[in-house]
Amino acid sequence: MKSFLPEDVYAYILQHNEPNLPKLVKSRIDYTNSLHNAYLLTNLEQIKFIGELANIIACKKYLEIGVFTGVTALNIALNTDNAEIFLIDHKQSYIDSISEFFRENNLPNKLIPRVGAGVSIMEDMLEQHQDSFDLIYVDANKSDYIKYYNLAKKLIRINGVILIDNVLMHAQVLQDIPNHKYVNKIKELNSIIAHDRDVSSVMMPFGDGLTMVRRVY
Repeated sequence: MKSFLPEDVYAYILQHNEPNLPKLVKSRIDYTNSLHNAYLLTNLEQIKFIGELANIIACKKYLEIGVFTGVTALNIALNTDNAEIFLIDHKQSYIDSISEFFRENNLPNKLIPRVGAGVSIMEDMLEQHQDSFDLIYVDANKSDYIKYYNLAKKLIRINGVILIDNVLMHAQVLQDIPNHKYVNKIKELNSIIAHDRDVSSVMMPFGDGLTMVRRVY
């Protein structure tokens, strides 16, 4: 987990977020923290925010691009009334792991997992699912972020919400010549969203930066 906040302030936030965390989510976080790549886990306060947002908008149809261990999707399942949960990841092992966890814990949500390239799968989904999702969360290949955004705008319903993670990329977005080329894609996307008249958006300092986009038109 990561934060731009001072360590003691962030520790205080965690202290006041953890007590009411669902047991299944806590279990999945503990499992994730045992992995060598646990640093990929979304921050706790962001996981909870997304879950509460799903509850507030009465989410019935959720799409997640970039699943990892599925903590965010799991929390969506526990914060909604049997929402359909569509998952996309390029790693079969990630999809298998969270699917098995849902089965083992008898979660009633309808899980629709897909393995492969996010852009291709989202393009295939347009025919049946255009203008139908309530909430979409993007946390996958940063080089494809602009493509994800453009496709998500077609898949999300009017007044639906798109969430885009890592929009600050460890503050590399401030660099004229970033260490990684994909940061330029993130910078470009941030500018596109800020000037997109079809949406209303807010960039927030959750974790490594989270932008919330509401489709207006």
